[in-house]
Amino acid sequence: MKDRSKNTVNGPKTNLDDVYGQVLSGQFESVTINNNGPSQSRLPVQKPPRPEKFVGREKEITDLIRDLQPGRQITIFGAGGMGKSALVSEAIWRLAPDNNPPDAFSDGIIFHNFYRQPQSALILEAIARAYGENLRPNPSVAARRALAGRQALLVLDGAEAADDLDVVLDIAGSCGILITTQKKDDAPNDWIELTPLKQDHAVRLLQEWGKEWAVDEDASNEICELLGGLPLAIFLAGRYLAQHNQLATEYLEWLEETPLEALNMGERRHQSIPLLMEQCMEKISEIGRASLGVAGILALEPFESKLIQIALSKKPRDVNRALGELVNFGLVQRSESHYQVTHALIRTYARERLVPERISLSRLAGYYFPFVRTQCALGLSGYICLDSHRAHVLALQSACFDASEWRLVRVLAWAMREYLDLQGHWTERASILEKGLIAARNANDRYDEGAFLASLGLTYNHFGEYRQAKDLLEQSLSIAQETRDRKDEGGSLVNIAISCNLLGEHERAIELCDQALLIAREIRYKDLECAALGNIGIAYYYIGETRLAIEFYEKDLAIIREVGDRSKEGNTICCLGVAHSQLGENHRAIELYEQYLTIAKETGNLQGEGSYLCNMGNAYDRLGDSSKAITLHESALEIFREIGDRLGEGNALFNMSLALDKIGEREKAIDCAQLALNIFEKIESPQAEKARRKLAEWEKKKE
Repeated sequence: MKDRSKNTVNGPKTNLDDVYGQVLSGQFESVTINNNGPSQSRLPVQKPPRPEKFVGREKEITDLIRDLQPGRQITIFGAGGMGKSALVSEAIWRLAPDNNPPDAFSDGIIFHNFYRQPQSALILEAIARAYGENLRPNPSVAARRALAGRQALLVLDGAEAADDLDVVLDIAGSCGILITTQKKDDAPNDWIELTPLKQDHAVRLLQEWGKEWAVDEDASNEICELLGGLPLAIFLAGRYLAQHNQLATEYLEWLEETPLEALNMGERRHQSIPLLMEQCMEKISEIGRASLGVAGILALEPFESKLIQIALSKKPRDVNRALGELVNFGLVQRSESHYQVTHALIRTYARERLVPERISLSRLAGYYFPFVRTQCALGLSGYICLDSHRAHVLALQSACFDASEWRLVRVLAWAMREYLDLQGHWTERASILEKGLIAARNANDRYDEGAFLASLGLTYNHFGEYRQAKDLLEQSLSIAQETRDRKDEGGSLVNIAISCNLLGEHERAIELCDQALLIAREIRYKDLECAALGNIGIAYYYIGETRLAIEFYEKDLAIIREVGDRSKEGNTICCLGVAHSQLGENHRAIELYEQYLTIAKETGNLQGEGSYLCNMGNAYDRLGDSSKAITLHESALEIFREIGDRLGEGNALFNMSLALDKIGEREKAIDCAQLALNIFEKIESPQAEKARRKLAEWEKKKE
């Protein structure tokens, strides 16, 4: 799912559940600054944890560091557990031992683990953000723009798990690329086949981990031969010896009892992580295996033992013992109060071979649904808490989806959508909603199908896909009319009006909202009445009827306060501030913006904070304090880029250009306005025409 935004204006929203009004950003001549941001900010040097014990591979390390050059793509491939990630990690640490970019890659290092995040869109977003680029019009374009002319090193770990590796390779430009994968097909150019460790290196690694329990040279040699020199298998064996105080001779007897099968090593049977895992599982209690199975459906991130307790419906004491057992076998590692699966391959094994019962999925979903709703109700503090759970909830929804647990898929989507929206995680929001839509259709639930279509349509508005959004919203309207659900019919009419306003179809937006108002008053639904009034006000603002817009905003605000919805109250207050500022009533506008900021912070609305800064900048610019206006617009720009609000970025840049011109910085103003115009054109915003006119005016004065 692409993450783009083309809002015509930037600021508050009038909404009914998932009914959102458009955001306003004051003086829609939009803003601009001298964009030297990426060159002035710290360059990314992202490195995975360095291997605790690294033995052998010196030639591979030397050759790899020598061959890594800008514009070159190198792939390390081999079977699972062959030590690809460890090799790459060691190479990166030798290449960049401190926090400074290496000489060969002066623009830094970007590291991404596809085992943890298989969506290629997420690394594209990460690349753009690392260099201060906004995510509009979509992550691919933003990442390509971020890397244009740069000499960075992209390290892509576990590429076989990527949903679309090519989309990342296509934007790399002159950067160097280092890939690890289990598939030779993922090697675009140069590749290195990583083979098992040499016997002497394998024995040394086993003894490093096994310590005094692996001093027997003969037994250690035989263990390493049985394990085929596979680094991860040797690590697990050595850890087992040390943590269980078991001699290498005793461990050797265990290994010899059941032969190991190959994983991806052709005919060599003694190089198999799955069989080693199965042998470990035979030594692990039933509750230990079940615990690892539950960990397998969570994300590859730290988790609390409480999640295992809930999924298995076991006492804390029993689960803690089971997790301790897994820690002893090296399958799970512990850090303070959290646990984490040691390696992606172990999680893969657990996910495929230790699938938990469906009741475990139901218990986890039953826990997370009220948990997420409770945290969302807390606002910003709750969102901070959810940040550490987000990946687990998304992974759980995927597990429910794979198990065709359609009800659970929908429950988790409804729980997460508001948080993901307010925190700007729109790509992930779209993903959970798309799964929810499929689940609703499979369950033949027309009500949920219409609701997911509406939520998806509004999410597409964030991406700037206004026409596609409108199509989805019209499908939602058809379902509401088919089921004769007047409440949803009215909501769908307002939703379509939002897209119409974004497309510049303001008269049509007013017609749709008038229809929605009739329904709202017929069924006495205050939330719908608020949404319709607010969006009528927005339409009148766009067509220049500012006093009329204020009348509708004030009607909207009176009902919202009666209903008691703080988030919607803040949005409408901001709309009022923008309108008063447009009329030159800047002191009144500032009062309203201050009220809006209080509510935005209370509700954890990052986009709202950006809108506040941008609107305050416009107000101070009109009051003659252009220097302060520029500072405010710069802060707004930072937030909009952080959350991926492309329209907000354009407005901030353009408004800044106006302030810069007033203090005599005409060239900087032109640069900013041009950047804003580029954004407006890409997202097809009506703001583009205002930017063109202003640039033409300045160019004419230069003549």
